[in-house]
Amino acid sequence: MCYTVSMSKATVSTVKTADSEIPYAKFGSGEKIFVLLPGLYTKSFMPLADAVASQNQRFLEEYTVYFFDRVLSPLEGYTVQDMAADTIRAMDALSLRNCYVLGVSAGGIVAQIIAAERPDLVKKLAVSSTSARETSVSKKVFAEWTALAKERNLSALNESFAKNVYTDSFYQTYKDAILSSLAGATDEDLARFAVFSSALLGFDIREKSQSISCPLLALGAGKDKVFGSDATLDIAEKTHGRAFIFKDYGHAVYDEAPDFLDKVAGFFAEPVCLHVNACVRPTSRTNKLAQVVLEKEQGSYIQEVNLQKEQIMPLDWQSLRHRDECMAQGHLGDKCFSYGWQFARADRIVISAPYWDLLFPASLRAYFERVCLVGVTFAYTESGIPKSLCQAKKLTYVTTAGGFVGERHLGFDYVKALAELFFGIEDVSLIKAEGLDIAGADVQAIMEKAYGRR
Repeated sequence: MCYTVSMSKATVSTVKTADSEIPYAKFGSGEKIFVLLPGLYTKSFMPLADAVASQNQRFLEEYTVYFFDRVLSPLEGYTVQDMAADTIRAMDALSLRNCYVLGVSAGGIVAQIIAAERPDLVKKLAVSSTSARETSVSKKVFAEWTALAKERNLSALNESFAKNVYTDSFYQTYKDAILSSLAGATDEDLARFAVFSSALLGFDIREKSQSISCPLLALGAGKDKVFGSDATLDIAEKTHGRAFIFKDYGHAVYDEAPDFLDKVAGFFAEPVCLHVNACVRPTSRTNKLAQVVLEKEQGSYIQEVNLQKEQIMPLDWQSLRHRDECMAQGHLGDKCFSYGWQFARADRIVISAPYWDLLFPASLRAYFERVCLVGVTFAYTESGIPKSLCQAKKLTYVTTAGGFVGERHLGFDYVKALAELFFGIEDVSLIKAEGLDIAGADVQAIMEKAYGRR
């Protein structure tokens, strides 16, 4: 249920669920969905909707943007997990799926939880000036803001807020305009702000963050006085994502850096190449060959699933029953579908697997059990024929063998059949180096020939 107020560039509405009411603004007319989750603010963001639409002008033709505020009536003890749960309910109510998400500061914390818990909602995730846990600096900042808000000391709160989020030079240059924009918060606004600010005390979502499966870009600032830049690097490392630090900017880098949105737009536009790495040995020749293939994917976001590290187990009765129950109930956002969503959204696929026992390592078979998912990677037509739901049009299978494989390459044949029949991928190619362990073999020459260098 929603009620709506039109503005010149943005339409402001409130989405009501059984548990909450969240205001949001909608602008743009593109087919892709862009969800913007902001940080803390002493007042509602909705009066700023037109300004935010203007700031994000470059996205308006390709994307429809949903700019979410916070829940209207948070209760004491409200947590970042509650923030995420309310936002998920709002996204479900608005039928938002496969979204490009930008989460800023507290919004970045919420976005990480959403991406981890509901992989169906988030196609790509960019976060800025945020963290996966409380830091010693953020603890001090949010404790001060919470206390000032509870005391209803608006002038001191606004000054502390501005000095912490902006660089000193930016604050001094635009001090009057910044403080003017923060003025006017009511006692009700401050009570609401205090609840949200206190939710950021003691939070730790590292375990959830590490399970994020979508492509991730973490943007940070070298002069961030709230979380610091190390928190950005930590998120990128733990999620196998990418990081970029704007060295000379502060926490509000999204307002200060002129090329901030260029980074976000470029990341959203990048094709994704998914590398499914089924190699086992640390010095795997198959992996070396795959790395040469991946070097040719210039301009792509390379995302790797390392099956040795993932330790994916074959489906047993318990996991199969859970998956089937989720499918029957339409709960395709369950984490058991995360590999499937990752595969379905990739633009290109590279699979590296050594030639073992006429096939490939068992981990790759277990992986495909998690990827062959009705409603995620394929569907059935009324006549019972599989129809692809995957985005990729090209799959490259990379392998090496100590002996000669010849025509009996059952591993590649199996992957090719899956790709064509279920995933709708017609361009399926094989790159191989074989005979590597035959006495007298010129291993370097064989590998270079496979590389395409000879």
